[in-house]
Formats: sequence, C-alpha cells, structure tokens
Amino acid sequence: MSLSTSSRRGQHALAKTALWLLGAALFSPSHALTLRQSVEPPTKLPEWATENDLRHQPALDFDTDGCYNVPAIGCDKRVSEGLSEGSGEWQGCRDEADLDNSNVYSRQRCNNGWCAYMYDYYFEKDYAIGPGTGHRHDWEHIIVLVPDDSTVQKIVCASAHGGYDCKNADEVRWHNEVHPKIVYHKDGPSTHAFRFANEADDQLENHKKEWQLADLVSWNGFPTPDHRNILENHNFGSASFGIGHQFADNLGKLVDRQCDQHPSGQVICTNPLLRIEFDKDIDEGSPGNLPPNNGCNPPSDPEPEPEPERPDLRVLPLGDSITNGFGSSSNAGYRGYFYNLATEVHNVVDMIGSVRSGDADDADHEGHNGATIAEISGYAERVLSQRPNVVLLHAGTNDMGSDAGAVGAIDRLMNLVDMIIAKCPDATVLVARIIPSTSTSMQARINAFNDGVEDAMNARADDGKKVLVIRMDEAVGTADLIDGLHPNDLGYIIMATNWWNGVQQAFENRWIDDPVAGQPPGNGGGGVVCGTVPTWIPQGTVASGGGLGSAALENNATAVFMADIDGDGRDDYLHVSENGEVYMYWNIGKAPDEGPNAGKVQWQPVGVIASGGGAQGHQVRFADIDGDGRSEFIWVKDSGSATVWWNRGFASDGQVKVIWGPGAGEEIATGIGDGQGVRFADMNGDGKADFIHLAENGAATLYINQGRRETGGWGWWNWGVIASGVGTSRENIRFADLNGDGRDDYIAVESATGGLNAWYNRGPQSQNWAAVAPLVWWNPGSIASGVSYLPNWSTSNMVTFGDLNGDSRDEYLYIGVEDSSVYAFLNGC
Repeated sequence: MSLSTSSRRGQHALAKTALWLLGAALFSPSHALTLRQSVEPPTKLPEWATENDLRHQPALDFDTDGCYNVPAIGCDKRVSEGLSEGSGEWQGCRDEADLDNSNVYSRQRCNNGWCAYMYDYYFEKDYAIGPGTGHRHDWEHIIVLVPDDSTVQKIVCASAHGGYDCKNADEVRWHNEVHPKIVYHKDGPSTHAFRFANEADDQLENHKKEWQLADLVSWNGFPTPDHRNILENHNFGSASFGIGHQFADNLGKLVDRQCDQHPSGQVICTNPLLRIEFDKDIDEGSPGNLPPNNGCNPPSDPEPEPEPERPDLRVLPLGDSITNGFGSSSNAGYRGYFYNLATEVHNVVDMIGSVRSGDADDADHEGHNGATIAEISGYAERVLSQRPNVVLLHAGTNDMGSDAGAVGAIDRLMNLVDMIIAKCPDATVLVARIIPSTSTSMQARINAFNDGVEDAMNARADDGKKVLVIRMDEAVGTADLIDGLHPNDLGYIIMATNWWNGVQQAFENRWIDDPVAGQPPGNGGGGVVCGTVPTWIPQGTVASGGGLGSAALENNATAVFMADIDGDGRDDYLHVSENGEVYMYWNIGKAPDEGPNAGKVQWQPVGVIASGGGAQGHQVRFADIDGDGRSEFIWVKDSGSATVWWNRGFASDGQVKVIWGPGAGEEIATGIGDGQGVRFADMNGDGKADFIHLAENGAATLYINQGRRETGGWGWWNWGVIASGVGTSRENIRFADLNGDGRDDYIAVESATGGLNAWYNRGPQSQNWAAVAPLVWWNPGSIASGVSYLPNWSTSNMVTFGDLNGDSRDEYLYIGVEDSSVYAFLNGC
C-alpha cells in the first residue's frame, strides 16, 4: 500500500511518525482503508475592512513550533476541515504558501467612550503533549481597546487558553508604531496561545521574515451574509469563532466580574481584568459600515450535498493490558486519544465496559492485564449486553508467550469475533493484527498468528460481516514500545489514530448507525470493576501535612482521614486533633499538566470544619451513612454507640465551612460494648456505609444499614459474622474498595512492612442481599509488598486508603507519623 500527501503538506508529512499520526491506518489489502490526502485550506476571501479595523490590526509572527493562520472559509463557502492534533506540532500547517493565503476577521463595539476591536485568527489544529489537551481547529483572538475620540491604542489583550493577557500600550512593542506585535507560540507542554512580542522576537521566525498583516475581513466585509453565518454556526469542536455569537462574552472576559459556582454551592467572584467603563452588550455606533464586497464570484455549480449526520458511537475497547493502557503516562493508553479524535466529529461518544481506569474523559473499557483470548472472551460476554456499535479488539499477546499458548489461538479469537457478531449484529468489529514484540521467538508466533487472523477475518468480510482488520503491527514498531511488549505514549497515539481511521472507513461503508438500546452497566457488585489485582503506581508525597503536626492519636489511631466531604467523588484530607477538632484540606482535583505540581492532587485549605462535639480524636469516624455522597461526622463512644452529625454540605453564605446537624448530634446506634472495634464500610454496594464490629482477632460482624425507620431511629440488620479473621489483630484490618465495584473489601496490613493481603468482597453466595447468607471472599494473596522502605516509615497503623481521583477505586496511602504527610500509590487497576 502506498502513502501519498498533498503538495502543500508534502515537505513535512513524509516523516514516519507524522504519517502515522495523520492517519496511516493499515488494513488488509482486500478490506483496507486508503489514506485520504490532507485537504488544502480554503482560498482566502478578498480583504474588505474598515479603516479603523485596518489601523489597529495586530502584526503577527509564529514560533517555529506553531502553525500559520489560514482562511476558515472560502468564496465557495467551504469551511476548513482542520487537521488532527495527533499530526504533530506544526506538521502540515506551516508552509510558506500559507502566508500568502491567509485571512483575519474583525469586529468592533463602541460605548462609554471606548471602542473595542477584536481580531479573530483561525488555525487548523492545536497540539499539546499528553492526551486530552490538543484538538482539531484553533481560534485565537486579540482585542485592541481605543478611546473613541482617539486613534491611539491604550490597551491590548491577547487570548491564552480561554482567557486573556492584557497590557497597557507602553508595555507593548509596535510595528510601524500602530500595529501591536503578537507571537503565536506553544506554551510549554500545553496548547498554543498568543503572547506579546519581546525584543528577541524581532528575529522573525516565519518564512518571509516579516511581521505578518494578513488580509482582513471586517464583520460587514464578508462577500455575503451566508459566509459569516456559516462561520458563526459551524461546529469547530472546542474552539469557537470569537467574533460571532460569543463576541459579547469574549469582551465580557475583560470587563465583567467573573463568578463561578464551586461544587460546595458557593459562588466565588473575581474582579474584572480591566477597570474601564465599557458595556459588552451595547453598541453606540461602531464605525463598521462598508459598501458591498463584490470580490468573490460564487461558483454557479449547485451546493454539494451536506455530509450525512454522524451517528452516536458506543465503543467497547476490548483486550488485555494494551487495551488497559499499561505503560502509558495517562494509564489510559490509546483510549484517551481515540476518544478525543472521535468527539471532534461525533456529537455523542460513549466508551463502555466494566472497567474504568486511566486519565481520560471517558475511561470505561474492557481491558484486563495479563488476560488471554479465552479470558477476554469471558469478560466480553458480560458486557456485550450493553450493545456497542463499535468494538476495538486487540487480543492474543498473552497467548503468544509460549508455543503451547499459541496453539489454537486463531480459532479462539475467531470464536470471540463470532460471539460478538452474534450478540451485537449491528456492531462494526475492528480486529488488530497485534503489535510486535522484541522477543525473536515470540515475534515468530505473532507473525503466524496475525497472518492467520487476517485470512479468517477477510473470509468473514467476504461473507458480508461488518469486520475490518487493522494492521497495527505495521503502524507500531519496536521503537514505539516501552518494555518490548507494551507501547509508549507515541505508540498509543499511533494505535488511537489507526483505530479511528478504521471507524472512519466503517462510517464511509455506511456500517455504523446509532446504537440500539442495551442494558446499562450495573452497580454494587456488577458495575465498574477492575478485573485484576491493583497495579500500584507511586505518586510520591501528595500532601505535605500542612504543618498540622503528628498523625498519631491515642489507642493506635491515626489523625489523618480520607473522606468525601463535598460529595464530588474525591476524598478530602482531614486531620483530627486529640480533642476531636477537624481541619480540612479540600481535594479539588489534579493540577494542570504543567508547572512544578503537574498532575498532582490539588489541596485547598478550608480550615476547621468541626469542633469535635465532645469526641476524643480516636473516637472520630467519617462515613456516608445516608447515601447522599457526603461523609458524616461520627462519634463512636467507648460503649460502641454512635452519634452522627449529618453533613448538609457547604454553607452558601461563606461563613460556615460545613453545615452539620443536628446541634447535639443524633444517636444512630446504641452500641455493642466495644467502641474501638467499630468500623463503617459499604459492604453491599448500596452507597450507604454499614456498621461493622471487629473483634480483637479481626473477626467481622456486619450490621447492614437499612436507613431511617418509619417508626423512627436508624435501622441496622444483623448479618452475623461475615469474616472469621485471618490471623492478625484488628488494628491491622482495613476496609476499602479495591476494584471499584461499590463493595468494600477486607484488607490485612502486614504489621512490620505495611504490605497488603486482600480478600475481595464478592457478595453473598446467593447473590441476593435480601436474605442473610455467607459472603464469598476471593483471596489472590499479597497485593502489595509494603512501604517500610519509605524514609518516614513507622508502623502499619499509618497505612490507610482513599479515593483521590474519583474513579471509585481506593488508593494505597501511607501517612507520615511525624508530619501527617501522605505518600500515595495510585490504584491503576
């Protein structure tokens, strides 16, 4: 199969990686996708602009890692298709010819003694390092503010990542004294943005070595109203035509008080960026009138038929650790990149599966570390009822590890494909020739396997089945592997692009329709689960302790708790003092992928949120008793009775941190005579924490939370002893959800090392929580070797668990006894 590029992009697109990222999806010869050539941007509109728009137009240069701006629409009303961000920083969008085929679009608004001139620039893509940040299409904007009785600019504002950076005129460098100098640049690992030129930028980096003033089209300077309306209403994905419907909002970012509602319900406002008298919504007669623009001669040919509406996608990524994303920096592998590509052109994209893992906007999948084809078939059978209309299948790598495993592997894979076709006859099934290995013996088995799979798949395609072979083995090379078996980040990007091109081919074949109704994923025992024991990913110290002091309390208790106070799915950091007072750091999510704290949990200090109510520190517990997603403050007295202060959420007036009620608390359990043995954990996956008593030998008695009784009081159903103990004392027992199924598991912490031995909660033998029955525990053995090597190691009492990222699986945490710091291991499934 030959690969070709258009003349405009030819000089940059011959690089191997760029070809892959631009869409070199590889299919079997008889059912293959032909690489579509990159489409030229539209031919520019003739310049037609007001005198003032031309006077204040910015002069641009472009750093070498950025695209040139091009026309967004041509005389023939064709809108630019843009380029995939996966094609690299500048590849395909930085030819000298682009400088001669370029438009800028402008609009004015004047009131209260000021005129704002906004200039809109279109770029075919915006590239960033890491998944989920770059995108096809980029619009960037510059606003010049001028007193309406003057021709001298006073303020210039350049767009950057959705906001603006503003400078007074004396802080700006000028071209020919009237045009502000602005540079389009890549902002570190993040996306591109505008910045103000500095002295070094006079060494121009564009091909012409000149400050660029592209042909300007004012708001009333479009050839026809249709040209402008098309741009206003076109879907540019996450980018937007700034002078269209969002014109007033863009101006408002400069002069309006910006207010945002936090998850707590509080509304927090910031002062305007500019303190000038200007109303974004009023126009008092901008100098924008122009005679008709007759520069375009629209073609007499009829308008092309509109592209058919894109169907919704329900995508099942199916396979082993490569589908899971092992070895990728995001832990999502190709899935995050694929989702971003798909959402650029499809309104609805739903990734499905019983597993959720990795940093992706939609992290559902069915990828299981170490799974063979037979095991993958078992996993597939339980999720096909969700009725995907696209299946991405990469399976067989673990079968190729030995000659014995390779025997019959082709037949096993085809049986899986046939099962998918039978259960989901409307689905398109994309099957990859599996990626290579650096092992010579394994690669020989892979080659034979791939050839056999391709032949068998072609036979099914000839029989009218909606199947395609993706030649992933020719796209991903051994240089794209991180460990000789799994892709590195670039390898996963290549996989995503090839999967996506397969979907495009299926769409062109008219194979894909909106998905049919399927069974939604369950919860509490059959929902989002991790099919294997956790992969613990070291995160280092994620919380410093904030100077709160020691984490040790009486009775071998720890002062640090992880509990979800605001109900956002992420556990917050709580420090309990000896008198029961609670200090909170609010978990507000991950930091952006840049700067010194890139990717780490962000903690916002909230201060003291509870006075203690009379409880001593070792008597305090936190758990969601009523199932509203927020954890309550619970005082467990030495008698074992429990008094709760219900978490009513954050106060709206900003005066009280958290509203707790009632004032004196409410007793919800009368006690069992042993407060030190009381724990709270959700054992049946209904979202409400159950009452558990741990005997000194670790035996657990369960009282299921039945909620508030109609007759008054709180209901607890005695299920009796559910675990007899595992040979360690109760201070070493923890309850945490390791696999995201909604049910807490039983974990024994090794007292000397902090190592973990887990018993997974599989629910009652009857699979029916309506009647008392023995629980089924699955013990895979040791799931972590311990943390005693850490410099601040003290005792196993400092080992705890909490969900830091909201993926329903608890992380493995070690609390520094001296400073209450937190060292985290992410639960990567």
